[in-house]
Amino acid sequence: MMMIKINLFIKKEIMYKKLFLVLLFISVLLTLTSCGQIEDINGSNDYSLNTLTDEDFFINTNVVKIGSVTTRFNNTVKISVKKMSGVDRIEKINLSLGSLTITTNLNVTSGNIKLVLIMNDTIIKEFKINAEDSYTGTISGNYELKIAAESAKFNLSYTIEK
Repeated sequence: MMMIKINLFIKKEIMYKKLFLVLLFISVLLTLTSCGQIEDINGSNDYSLNTLTDEDFFINTNVVKIGSVTTRFNNTVKISVKKMSGVDRIEKINLSLGSLTITTNLNVTSGNIKLVLIMNDTIIKEFKINAEDSYTGTISGNYELKIAAESAKFNLSYTIEK
């Protein structure tokens, strides 16, 4: 009699574990499918934004990144992303005195992308895609380096010198 009760207890425990795993799998699946990428609908050779606009740089939007790696060494940052959609602030810079120089190298493999420098809620520089580019300024204030992407796969390297 005791052996039957132990077997029933073990079977119930196994059943609860299986149920937990199934529910966990379903919740992860729902979470991943709700994180949507913005589709690239303007062709594989056109990297300009199609859905996002310049106004999206100034509102809080969601960003979805898959396979994102960021490394920092001294004043150089390297970002590699397998797929990204949305707008992301990648750097905030406060310049009180002196000059600011930002050098970028943005290489895009697929999707749509735009990298901008913002100061006082104004886009003051749009950086080139698949080329090295730079900005130098001497105006004190708060700067933001932001990137907007639509299903973009890219590598970005930038340096900031103050």
